Amino acid sequence: MCPSVKRIFVISLILRLNKMKIYFFIFLVLSFNVGAITSPITNCMKDEKIIFSCSAKKKIISICAAPIKSSDGYVEYRFSNGGEGKFSYRSDNNYSNKFFYRATVRGSSSSSTMIWFENDGYFYIINDPAKGNASLSVRKENKEIGKTQCKGDFAGDSETLNEIIQEKKSDDYFNLLR
Repeated sequence: MCPSVKRIFVISLILRLNKMKIYFFIFLVLSFNVGAITSPITNCMKDEKIIFSCSAKKKIISICAAPIKSSDGYVEYRFSNGGEGKFSYRSDNNYSNKFFYRATVRGSSSSSTMIWFENDGYFYIINDPAKGNASLSVRKENKEIGKTQCKGDFAGDSETLNEIIQEKKSDDYFNLLR
């Protein structure tokens, strides 16, 4: 093989390999983005609105709302461990004694959306800060008895307006801590 033919062969081989690398890279990027957008880590069903959802080790903490087209409104807290349902709390238009509450708490350099409910004397409080990771705290008799810190994978919009979640002032949230 003459040197010029060898050079042409080598150049065409390099171009083909680079083209394959580019196609492979594009495939990886598109695959990753589609998966990240379409499948958040949540206990919510596909047709439900995700108000809040995060994972903490094997646990998944979610607040889900009724589908937009549903005639019955509801909000439901769901806690699972390794894909196994552990606890849920549901408030809907038919239960006047079960409520979810939300308040925005502002500090000097940040703010948090707090969503909470009370079940049998236990207060479940979700802290969704503007900066940092969200968390779930469980309180009984004004004492924190458990706290779960979420990892970075968060889904939802805790500011979502919903007729089931009652808006409160930040003082109402702070009264839970006393």
